Amino acid sequence: MKKPKILLIDGFSLLFRAFYALPILTNDQGEYTNAVYGFMNIFLKFYEEENPDHIAVAFDLPEPTFRHKKFSEYKGTRKPAPPEFAPQVPLLMKLLACMNIRLLTASGYEADDVLGSIATRASNLGYEVVIISGDRDLLQLASDIIKIRIPKTSKGKTQVEDYNAKDVLAKYGVSPQAFIDLKALMGDTSDNVPGVPGIGEVTATKIISTYGSLENAIANAPQIKPKKASENLQNYTDQALLSKELVTISTNVPIDFDFSILQQDIWTPEALAEGQRLGFRSGLWGAAPNPAGGLPTDPILELGFYLLNTPISTLSEDEVRIELKNNNQLYLFDEIEIPLMGVLKNMEKFGIKIDKDVLIDYGKNLDIQIDQLTAEIYELSGEVFNINSPSQLSVVLFEKLGLKGSKKTKSGYSTAADVLEKLQHTHSVIGKILSYRSHAKLKSTYVDGLLPLINDKDSRVRSTFNQTLTATGRISSSEPNLQNIPVRLPLGRELRKVFVPEDGFIFIDADYSQIELRVLAHMSGDEALINAFHLGQDIHSLTASQVFHISIDDVQPYQRHAAKAVNFGIIYGISAFGLSKDLDISITEAQMYIDGYFKKYPKVKDYMDNTIAQAKKEGYVKTLFNRRRLIPELQSSNHMTRSFGERAAMNMPIQGTAADIIKIAMVRTSARLESEKLESRLILQVHDELLLEVKKEEAEQVRILLKKEMESAASLSVPLEVDLHEGANWYEVK
Repeated sequence: MKKPKILLIDGFSLLFRAFYALPILTNDQGEYTNAVYGFMNIFLKFYEEENPDHIAVAFDLPEPTFRHKKFSEYKGTRKPAPPEFAPQVPLLMKLLACMNIRLLTASGYEADDVLGSIATRASNLGYEVVIISGDRDLLQLASDIIKIRIPKTSKGKTQVEDYNAKDVLAKYGVSPQAFIDLKALMGDTSDNVPGVPGIGEVTATKIISTYGSLENAIANAPQIKPKKASENLQNYTDQALLSKELVTISTNVPIDFDFSILQQDIWTPEALAEGQRLGFRSGLWGAAPNPAGGLPTDPILELGFYLLNTPISTLSEDEVRIELKNNNQLYLFDEIEIPLMGVLKNMEKFGIKIDKDVLIDYGKNLDIQIDQLTAEIYELSGEVFNINSPSQLSVVLFEKLGLKGSKKTKSGYSTAADVLEKLQHTHSVIGKILSYRSHAKLKSTYVDGLLPLINDKDSRVRSTFNQTLTATGRISSSEPNLQNIPVRLPLGRELRKVFVPEDGFIFIDADYSQIELRVLAHMSGDEALINAFHLGQDIHSLTASQVFHISIDDVQPYQRHAAKAVNFGIIYGISAFGLSKDLDISITEAQMYIDGYFKKYPKVKDYMDNTIAQAKKEGYVKTLFNRRRLIPELQSSNHMTRSFGERAAMNMPIQGTAADIIKIAMVRTSARLESEKLESRLILQVHDELLLEVKKEEAEQVRILLKKEMESAASLSVPLEVDLHEGANWYEVK
């Protein structure tokens, strides 16, 4: 006999995931809808697959929970949600209520606790339980009859990781129950759970798999290796036990749920009407009256909506191609984005190889430096404390050491990076703290984060490349984010040494030279800027000479640095205040730099002003290839929101055009590699940079075709230039 089934959904987890997976969308009433639309996309997929007898969606309440009472800093480091997100929460709740779906909350508890409690009760009653969430903390609930399903959305498709108890053990090396102890040791930066300093996922897994539980590990702490982990566990025992309390999901929440009431039909007239009011009259929602018929989740269709960037309520599925033609977007759609789908698919298939031993050694080196910095911080501050705790750090810096704080938060004076950077000259401990943070970030994100993602068979990691996510048209990378490997600091750049080609191959890296400034020169038509690029002049030195009224030969490094900040800042609509912070100069001096820039490049100023004016009139801006971005913020009565809209209007046509150009280059380069039957392949794109894994015998042929295809990807009034480098790892090519 088939078991009854309950489908439980982590409301905010899926809503946030949906929000970031889709571009900002609005209906014809101006309400933001992308998160709700994306949520329904994910929900309907699981509804169709699971055919549940009960459905419930759990939400957090905007009030402290029992965890906050135990630890006031719990989730204290979370940034506020974007302004477009919050208004969508009541819209989703209303739509779900119209669909006869039960909404669950519990005062003093989180959604995880509600889900855990209902799941436990249901499993005890003999139900098959399916929980949908992007939060891996819920893996502790997995059992033979409780399945955790974690959706990952990419390019309009939803991929899913499924976890019963055996799957958790296979993936993480510990049981679901022991997963709690694993998280207690590691901590959780997203929830500000402290854990034990210096113990990452690899060490934590080894400890828990050896000793079975946190308590047993504490009892045997003197025998634990490495020595530093042993010392830290002994020194931070109370913190580890507190962390375990914080990460343990409560399964005893007092909440009513009547299992005798079966799930009613979700396609009520009220639900259909509300969905259509939100603008879901095409694509997914168009299939709503006939759920058995399946869902038309064509990524091609999603791509069409993404390019149009208009309220989806204005279009039916059949009208998308027509609207693309009306917007002169067929070239963008047919010749750039559609072929790019195959290119990205191949990049995801190939992945990039990691030398695991080099990565482990890099992590060990970081551990040594983190330990050294920790000792120095303790010595300079005169006491031992949790450096990762904003409140404890605030007390040490602003109360004990008497430094002058600025931004006051609920837990004390802010210890954010921008605050500490301003205080570096006031005490030597500040520089150590900033260095500690950068080292700890490298260790947790890029060592502990990458190690579990390395494929055991071929030593490669495979990222997801998101084609329909950013507002400017840029490709983004996730799980892992290979576009965010740090390059500014020497230690961060060292990380690129772990990325290596296969035997018999080398890396060739191709980087557009100042592509956004070249696009600005073309779009503004400024003769001085155009001539500078045709003459091959150093654009930053030239700008410095003109702003500071000196010969280009007399430009000093600090002046070139200032001019570079102005050149790139102009693209992003930088203000005098912003430039003053970047260069650590007065606002008056910063304004002088900006005024001097516009005086020498007057058509750039005209272009910026005209772009904003046109955006206010038409409601959108576009790239040279007719990629659009709506700018509703320009109509806002709020000054800050309106200013953001102006900056977005100035930046998007430039950054978006640069993104279009490199996409064209990717498509053409990949086509050449295929047509010439080469084994070399494109494996990574990082904004203006392409990384290829090239067979050694094909290197010269690839260099020629790569440079040609990239430099001819667009015809501008200035030449496109590409710098090529090659090496035995990613570090060498940069």
